[in-house]
Amino acid sequence: MDTGEPTGTAAAAAGGEKRAMLLRQITEEGGFAFVASAEKAAAGDLRAAEAAREMAWEQLHSGPWSEVEPAWRHAYALACLHVASLRAGDDRRAALRALDMGLIMGGDLLRAELEAAIAQVPANGNREGEGDGAGDAGRNVERWREGLSRNRDLGDVSTSILRSKFYR
Repeated sequence: MDTGEPTGTAAAAAGGEKRAMLLRQITEEGGFAFVASAEKAAAGDLRAAEAAREMAWEQLHSGPWSEVEPAWRHAYALACLHVASLRAGDDRRAALRALDMGLIMGGDLLRAELEAAIAQVPANGNREGEGDGAGDAGRNVERWREGLSRNRDLGDVSTSILRSKFYR
């Protein structure tokens, strides 16, 4: 079934073209340092990826949201993709956080790549007790459910308030 979406090699070529176009736009916006860091990040430099993400973040917060060039939103998404790809192997939580922030703050240009990257982060990640915090998720859900079950129903609350001495 043809969905109109590029697949395989065509998708990789389309992604490469999008990234090249984005880096040209950022260069035109004066983001030479971002482009240099993004190129190093693409080659596997985590520090450069973090620096590129920070530069894009600063641009996103340099004025009113409506006045920020869309290219910087896309640049932030690209930097988040780099950070996540470099962190996915050893720090699943940081990788997911970077991808999540890319979805929230980034533009639409790389949204499909961000969503695909989220799907590729290993579901099991680190084993319980290795500092990821994933093992706490089940316990946190149970505590949350306990808290909800202890809370009173809104009907009970309104009845008890009406019976109080303040409303007699």
